Amino acid sequence: SRFGNYLQVQFNPRGKIVGGVTIKYLLEKTRVVQLGPGERNYHAFYMMHKQPSAALASQGLTGGPKDFYYTNQSGVYEVEGWKDDKEFESMTSAWALLGISQEEVLNVYSVVSGVLHLGNHTFSGEEESEIDDDDVTDKAAALFETDAEMMGTTLTYRNMQSGGRSIVVIPLKPPQAAESRDGLAKAAYDRLFDWIVARINRATLVESTEKIAQSVGVLDIFGFEIFELNSFEQLCINLANEKLQSHFNGHIFKLEQS
Repeated sequence: SRFGNYLQVQFNPRGKIVGGVTIKYLLEKTRVVQLGPGERNYHAFYMMHKQPSAALASQGLTGGPKDFYYTNQSGVYEVEGWKDDKEFESMTSAWALLGISQEEVLNVYSVVSGVLHLGNHTFSGEEESEIDDDDVTDKAAALFETDAEMMGTTLTYRNMQSGGRSIVVIPLKPPQAAESRDGLAKAAYDRLFDWIVARINRATLVESTEKIAQSVGVLDIFGFEIFELNSFEQLCINLANEKLQSHFNGHIFKLEQS
């Protein structure tokens, strides 16, 4: 798992589950754009390729995950014990169970596919960046339902306020443009994740006629992480685990003593 969630299951006085609330605890956005050796990206990026052929064609996914930088960096496309086609079917059933419309689902898939196409942007030049393939921008912009020219400008330039209210447009060098590309991809995925959590909560909201008597909280987060190269995110993840384990172990010790 590369994200953490807190789920509060709510019960009425009769002990029946009447609703629940999901809270995003942590999302490792770096994983959207950068993979470790022998690892896959988030499963969603591979499950998208299990859609019907018409949807694959409209989203430009007919070539499979090998065609996308965000999923081909490690050369790993399958995980033992995980079947993307079966999981896609389960996800489809879950959307229906929650009452999420087909239009909403297709919009979610379009954003995920748009992130994949966004990652295929490469840049050339020295002091100023040029997008190597404008078709990539056209595909990503179409899936994000935004203007392709504006997207291209956003990726290759940045605005800086100078003095009073004047805005100076500064061209980005290719490495900076790549950082801009990855930043946009991470932001898009993060906002989509937040929308999905909010939409799930709307579907599991307790009816106004119900009374909540008690609840049970379930926290699912990262385990400890130790890599050859440990980033600041690993430090934060491990510190959070340390604090949580100390907290819960303290409570267990008190219960044992009593």
